[in-house]
Amino acid sequence: GYVQELVARLTQTPIQTYNTSTNATLDSSNITFPLYQPIYVDATHDTMISVILVAMNFSAMADNGPLPTDHIPEDQVLYFR
Repeated sequence: GYVQELVARLTQTPIQTYNTSTNATLDSSNITFPLYQPIYVDATHDTMISVILVAMNFSAMADNGPLPTDHIPEDQVLYFR
């Protein structure tokens, strides 16, 4: 299923054959299985997602450059009320 989904995304072609390794409910929708995105992040286990995101250094794509390491910028602080 993972290889079928990867090939579908790389070729921008919807999956045509569904079996026990693919999820027809998720893979047949453009919302849950988009084919025209500039970046895809897939993981076989949810614990790998944070490792992948850190390795890809998405903070370098921020408008103001990488985030500072010595403080949290004021516009990034979440306030809980």
